Amino acid sequence: MVALWEKLKNLFLKSKESKENIDYKFIDINDDLMGIELLKDPYKGVQYYYLTVNFKEDPDEGVLSFTFNLIIPDDFLYNDKDFKQLIGNVLKDIILNLKGENG
Repeated sequence: MVALWEKLKNLFLKSKESKENIDYKFIDINDDLMGIELLKDPYKGVQYYYLTVNFKEDPDEGVLSFTFNLIIPDDFLYNDKDFKQLIGNVLKDIILNLKGENG
């Protein structure tokens, strides 16, 4: 697992950073579910949550994949590559912050 984490960390360091309370913030959807609201244009105000998050190991680096659901839906975003890249960067920031909190 340590080797996978190192590969994922290398992948994360290659991508653009997103920061909590600058690029995104956590929102309460209901008592059991938290979501994300994006804070910068062109996706400012878009709200979503992650459905699944998976890590896979390949020979050179880790691979992060995820699915998501839009709360304030703009169906075209499901096919928007830039949007998917942005929320992937948000997810990477969340994971790195969790790793930092948990050692």
